[in-house]
Amino acid sequence: MVRKLGSLLGDEADVARRKQLAAAAFTSMFNLWKRRSAVSERLRLRLYSAFVLPVLTYNCGTWGLTQSALQKLDAFHRRQLRPLLGIKWPQRISNEALYRRCQMEEISIFVRRARWRLFGHILRLPPSTPAVLAMEIFFANNSTRWLGRPRVTLPSVLHQDLQKAGQGRLLTLGDLHSLRATAACRKSWKALCEAICSSY
Repeated sequence: MVRKLGSLLGDEADVARRKQLAAAAFTSMFNLWKRRSAVSERLRLRLYSAFVLPVLTYNCGTWGLTQSALQKLDAFHRRQLRPLLGIKWPQRISNEALYRRCQMEEISIFVRRARWRLFGHILRLPPSTPAVLAMEIFFANNSTRWLGRPRVTLPSVLHQDLQKAGQGRLLTLGDLHSLRATAACRKSWKALCEAICSSY
């Protein structure tokens, strides 16, 4: 497996590595998590947000993950939050109540928001930027069809997000140019991102 800038090439391999590193970061602070009488719940959550979540979500804006992979990521996140709050079997708490108590959202929503924020930044770059040129070439030659089951790629996930929110599509060069026009207005782009995140 090839590494580049601290991230593994290949989304699933990268996510698996992020989970390993986040679990290690969580375990290294276990003495704090179990000292619930000395360390307040609010402080534990702040420490978790500062030292564990950034490890788990590093580079997440570039992930093109399936819905199943995102659900597994959400489950991993909840498995860390419950012991942090001191909730263990036979105690139970619903997912909604857990997020409310922690004042957090699903990691899958965080990943989508990061993905579209990064995409907006790239769309606002000058046309001669390598990332912009690569997108132009990809969508100009997007007529190729793979044999077998369609592959999950970052462009295909971006297209699915748009379709799910009823905000258009991303299949052609014209679609890309239309999104670039939207991204030029940060307020419009922010509204698009929120519409996409709230559609799941």
